[in-house]
Amino acid sequence: MGKISKPKIVKPIKLNIDTAFVKSGEKTPKIKTKQIVNSFRNWMGKPFPITIKGLGYSQKAKQLLRECPNLMKNILNLQKQNQICKRRFIGVNKLGNKYSYSIEKHVAVNFVHFGSNTNNYYILKTNTVHGSKNFFIKETSTEAIYYLNMNAFHELKALQIIKDAGFNIIPAHFAYTDVHSGKSFIAYDFSNYIILDEAYNKQLILSPTVYEICNKLDAIQQKVNKYLEKHRTKYELHDGIKKIEDILPYDKFNVFVDPKTKKIYLFDPWLRNHEDNISDHFSP
Repeated sequence: MGKISKPKIVKPIKLNIDTAFVKSGEKTPKIKTKQIVNSFRNWMGKPFPITIKGLGYSQKAKQLLRECPNLMKNILNLQKQNQICKRRFIGVNKLGNKYSYSIEKHVAVNFVHFGSNTNNYYILKTNTVHGSKNFFIKETSTEAIYYLNMNAFHELKALQIIKDAGFNIIPAHFAYTDVHSGKSFIAYDFSNYIILDEAYNKQLILSPTVYEICNKLDAIQQKVNKYLEKHRTKYELHDGIKKIEDILPYDKFNVFVDPKTKKIYLFDPWLRNHEDNISDHFSP
């Protein structure tokens, strides 16, 4: 008979909840943004502004688009595919530098960590003269809830605000939203951290700690929104934008845990138009 291996003992991650979310010395990209805002009126004659087009990018994203020709075009081509697929591209760019990158598309139904607003997601792996880098690209819907500004462009803005308010985020480098064409993408650094839900299922995070995290997320969301009220002009927000939501989860946790540093990182926030009665947008 072969040897019977001992069951692996799982040691829960010990977190200091008071410091786990606090931004450390890690650098996050500076983002430049542009947007086109149109104002509409609902059936009651009440105006509400909507970002029709929005673009945000870091210097790294700008550099990557130069180094990797037709990158966005090829992502948009894969967008048309209704199945999992992968494409690889290699060559020499106009700068005379060799490059290679691969794009792997996944259907969002297979990825439970993002909500119903996610259409698909992509894993982008790049190799240029500046090194190798991987990204997670989320494709979001602009149709069902466009009037609430739930889109990739405002997600990038929300990440900026959360970071500046003093909390850890998964950095994002690029976001584009066009309501009329239905295109909306945001590109995050690819993270090897563990999603909180998964950490809980693997008993790396125990129930009492999850309860503490929920309470802390509630407090963070309140602090971030107080920061937003005080500094909103800094972020060039239109008048319709009222608050950030989805830091405190409803059906999923938008947080990663780094088991080594014991730090917690936020992602997938919602910078939204706030209406007391959403039905006001629709005619009876």
